[in-house]
Amino acid sequence: MDAYVKNDLVYIPIQKCASTYYSNLVEHNGFDRTELYKINPNTHKLIAFILNPTTRFIKGLTEDLYYDYDAHPHELDFEKQALRANLLNIIQHDPNHLYLADHNFPIHLRLTNLIPHITWIKITKDKSHHNHFLNICKQHNIDIANVEVNSNISNRSKLTLYNKLSNIFTEQYLLEHHLYKHLYAKDYEIYNSGR
Repeated sequence: MDAYVKNDLVYIPIQKCASTYYSNLVEHNGFDRTELYKINPNTHKLIAFILNPTTRFIKGLTEDLYYDYDAHPHELDFEKQALRANLLNIIQHDPNHLYLADHNFPIHLRLTNLIPHITWIKITKDKSHHNHFLNICKQHNIDIANVEVNSNISNRSKLTLYNKLSNIFTEQYLLEHHLYKHLYAKDYEIYNSGR
């Protein structure tokens, strides 16, 4: 897993938590990309963004159903499109299953021992998380220049898929789902501890 370091501050990108935007932003502002295992949590300040776990679960599932990482995402062959359509059909008609994929995998299972060392920044609709991030950077003598960077922007078909999945996997439904409750309970604790 990657991390970005400058001075004693380390940004840890979490999938579906504005990681494309912030990875590009910190790289443009002189952070060095490194492997997370090389970071000592006792000598560095670790920060990461966190999104509501239900929203992240659905966004991650959307990402993994929508994109194909073996080919260009808009050049899927018929067989892969049919496989995705079948999976979406199963999800729509039997939501008792829980679909874990790369982008919605529980955060605490990826970062286990680092969790208590990370300052979690909650992603908010009013974008106040960005100001919180800038303030943390300033505390570590890092000025962040406002540069135009790539971010992950949805298109109409991806948003349609996201809306379908949101209607199936409502927050109430997921919080009552036995496996989801157990797998994501720690992620909710992390989210609720965030600022």
